[in-house]
Amino acid sequence: QSGCDLGFGVSYSKNASLYSERVGGTFIRVKNPQEKAEIESQTYRLIRQSLSCLPQYGVRIMNNIFDQKRGQWIAELEGVRKDITERKNNFIKILPPSFEYLNHCRGMFGMMYLSQSKVQMLKEKYSIYLTLDSRVNFAGIRDQDYEYLAEVLPKVLN
Repeated sequence: QSGCDLGFGVSYSKNASLYSERVGGTFIRVKNPQEKAEIESQTYRLIRQSLSCLPQYGVRIMNNIFDQKRGQWIAELEGVRKDITERKNNFIKILPPSFEYLNHCRGMFGMMYLSQSKVQMLKEKYSIYLTLDSRVNFAGIRDQDYEYLAEVLPKVLN
């Protein structure tokens, strides 16, 4: 909607594997000058409480990558993307057809929509770990895991 107040944050820390660095920003758009001043004041207060000195190392790393090694970085990202997609596809192949919707997931995670009791059973009985909401990390599946997963998952999913 045009003219509405808006606030959002972005983080590049995860994308660049800079988890201990703060790489990103917060953006707030407010039309009312009084509200803007109040939000600005509270935002500065929160920043001062959590940071006494702004981090620079993550910014320097990303500037170096973007300025000098962008092509290499993009090639490495493409390799990781292909690897995760291959792992996801191999995982989907061993699942019942009802899980084909995982083909439409983008990124390294997918939701299996299992009950918490099935997630607990996978964890306690078979040492297969998902989040309680049954999110699976495709990137965390090793090549040697598929045979075991193909043996065990039908016992729980059917």
